[in-house]
Amino acid sequence: MAPKSPWNKNNTNQKSNKHGSHVSAVSPIKEKINYTEVQDEEVEVLRAIYMDDYQDVETKVAWSTTSERAFKLRLRAFSDRDTSVVLSVKLTATYPRTLPLLSVEELDNLRPATSQNIKSLVVPKSKELLGEVMIHAISTEIQEILEDAVQTREHGALPSLEEERAVHEAALSENARKQEEDEVKRKEDAKADEDRVLKQMLDQELSRRESKQRNKLTLRQVRTDANDLRFSENDTKRLAKGPITEVFAVLSSALQDSSALTAGENASLVLKRVCVTPHQKQMITTLENELEALKKLRHPSVVRILDYAIEKSEAGDEPASEQWEIRILTDYANKGPLSELLDFWGPLQVEKVRSCSIELLEALDFYHRNGIVHGRIHANNVLVSTSSGVTSFQLADAGFQDMLHDIKSSPERVAVATSKSAYWLPPETIQGQAESTRRTRKTDIWEFGVVFLQLLFGLRVTLEYTSPTTLLETLRPSEPLEDMVRNIFRPDSKKRPSAFDLIPCEFLRNSVSILDEPSPQAQRRFSLATTDQKSSHNRRSQMARLGKGGYGEVVKVRNKTDGGVYAIKKIKQRSASALTETLSEVMLLQRLNHPYVVRYYSAWVEDDVASIVEIDEDFITTTEEDPSSALEEASSALNL
Repeated sequence: MAPKSPWNKNNTNQKSNKHGSHVSAVSPIKEKINYTEVQDEEVEVLRAIYMDDYQDVETKVAWSTTSERAFKLRLRAFSDRDTSVVLSVKLTATYPRTLPLLSVEELDNLRPATSQNIKSLVVPKSKELLGEVMIHAISTEIQEILEDAVQTREHGALPSLEEERAVHEAALSENARKQEEDEVKRKEDAKADEDRVLKQMLDQELSRRESKQRNKLTLRQVRTDANDLRFSENDTKRLAKGPITEVFAVLSSALQDSSALTAGENASLVLKRVCVTPHQKQMITTLENELEALKKLRHPSVVRILDYAIEKSEAGDEPASEQWEIRILTDYANKGPLSELLDFWGPLQVEKVRSCSIELLEALDFYHRNGIVHGRIHANNVLVSTSSGVTSFQLADAGFQDMLHDIKSSPERVAVATSKSAYWLPPETIQGQAESTRRTRKTDIWEFGVVFLQLLFGLRVTLEYTSPTTLLETLRPSEPLEDMVRNIFRPDSKKRPSAFDLIPCEFLRNSVSILDEPSPQAQRRFSLATTDQKSSHNRRSQMARLGKGGYGEVVKVRNKTDGGVYAIKKIKQRSASALTETLSEVMLLQRLNHPYVVRYYSAWVEDDVASIVEIDEDFITTTEEDPSSALEEASSALNL
């Protein structure tokens, strides 16, 4: 018989409170519980119920202390005595007022689900029955769980142990895979955050330098306020008319009295004009925001947008209320688009291709870092300029030209897109036979690749070969060129490199051939400028070696052109491709200019490291010269 609960002893006091308030001030008298008697009674009951399945366990206690009762019960299923577990019980000195120590053993022979049900029962049930004798109640519920498992097994509702094990292993494998994917994603996010912070720091430094330079060179400022640029239609000359826009040259005579022109220069500007209907108000607003953002961007390889205007048309075939005119004023390129240059001269020399590609990639990287997707990179949007005998290439019409096509919804756009093989179009922009407007930064990379191949093999390369893959299989280019082209034209846009990743490519930074086994005609056509490389070496003379380490050495040199003293760090590797990461780091450092940071000017790769500089006997440092003076002179040249 189970003993009465010690917590039900206040009933008499509660009844007496009903007869008078004076009784409430009297504290109830707690009955003293004989824990030994309660435990002995429960043990006798359990021994009588389980008989042979009951087993006492000896407990060692300190001398003159109350011993704790401990025993084990083998709990069996009611219909199958072979299905059993062992409940190990240790009664504390104040049980049942405190919880006993319970554990279930020999669970290995049970199915995982049954074992989990038993484990999840013991602790909650003991807390629920706290204050009462509970061992028999817990034991009975464990036996019921065992019986349910036996009945389910006999009716074939449970899977076999092998099936459960396979499911368990599959779950573990899936969890491990998810954890690995989460770790990879976490690392990628951390690297992306680090790159973003680094680029933000570089942009801030470049903005500070540009702001400081503008404050110093006030005479060369270009004001882009609309009030400063005034001219009439008589001062313009139409250069071209396309399916969307008309292009006019603003004659320099019309701007002689304007401060918008650089002092002392006789230059023209370009005005692009397009008329649209007002029903595309949302797209026109988006275009205005894009032009405002582009107006603030300045880069040597980017055609500047000086100003723009969006207003109702004052003349035309349609009423003014139904027509809007968009005018965009940009810089003028005196040599025209790249398409005309390639159409007249054919492919460029490989060294010129390298310099042009690097300029275009730097411009593209500049756009992408400022959140601008060009959207329409082709030979007509690469402009060529010549100043003081130096030829430069610039990207034009970034962002806004693609928006103008969307606003006009021109049928010519599809015709231009389908005039070449679809394999030359970015896969992510193709929907059936029409060109999609879903353009990203990686779409710009693909379109740059087309221009890059046109620089190497001519403007008609997209008509002579059905795809970039066909071109590679036919011409057999050199390994560095093939690697670069395959990376650019990856079908999966997510796997294409960024513009910044392409700048230090081995083909662009090293004097390697275009074709793997060029014919004599190809050698004459794509010959490397080896004489220019030697003349570049002859412009520097080595004066002293400043130091040597595990990765190379640092030498002090004098530039014969300007007489300046510089330090050159020569790093030796087995292949030029191993220096790609170093080139990328130097490119980032090259953008920094701070009085307390060593200035990095350039980095390049050459086959023969020993021929980087030519030893000049007039500048060889003798052993009598103090080496610290050479180091101080080189440090002063680097603003140390």
